[in-house]
Amino acid sequence: MTDLGIDCIVIHVADVPTTQYQEMMKTDSIDAVKLARVLRKGDLRPADTPSRNKPSITIRSY
Repeated sequence: MTDLGIDCIVIHVADVPTTQYQEMMKTDSIDAVKLARVLRKGDLRPADTPSRNKPSITIRSY
């Protein structure tokens, strides 16, 4: 997506702050508003994801 000029980050679900109400009332619209708010505040950090230059698994031989 970044090759197309679209900013994209992967976020671990445990890093998204959630209230007790949001846990009970889980809908796409509530999730979208919650993500928009925390993204606007800059409170989310991207998860470490493998890239084409960095393999996801390192194989070591002993």
